[in-house]
Amino acid sequence: MDQVNIDNLTDALYCVFAALIYIGVVLTALLVGSIKGHKLNELIVEAAQRQAFEADAKGLLGKGEYSKLKELAMQRETTHPADASTQYFLGMAHLRCDEFVAAKRCFECAIKYDANWKKVCAAHLEHIAAELKKAKPSLVDNDR
Repeated sequence: MDQVNIDNLTDALYCVFAALIYIGVVLTALLVGSIKGHKLNELIVEAAQRQAFEADAKGLLGKGEYSKLKELAMQRETTHPADASTQYFLGMAHLRCDEFVAAKRCFECAIKYDANWKKVCAAHLEHIAAELKKAKPSLVDNDR
């Protein structure tokens, strides 16, 4: 298997893992009775919207439709600016378009918003650092 397929598989597995964690959190909250009435409906709708977004984003990423992925993620970012999965997929779109500075910002935001994304984003951030160093060695701090 080539590196791109391994990266895509790894990314997909982490997205599934994140979705399972999110579902687990919602179910736990239900079990302890902290969610009532319309709040439950809001969380269910939000979970469904997130899953739909992630499915669409994975599909676009897999097809190599990075411009459409950027458009989709940027649209979701307007309503969910602190959503780690949105930042991750926007970062992947920028990365695949060789827009390394923008991709780095997105991956760092994903980690900031949800530390569970650190493992997924770490390899991409290392790749970005190497690419930036090749492009402009004087702009990259070698001590970090």
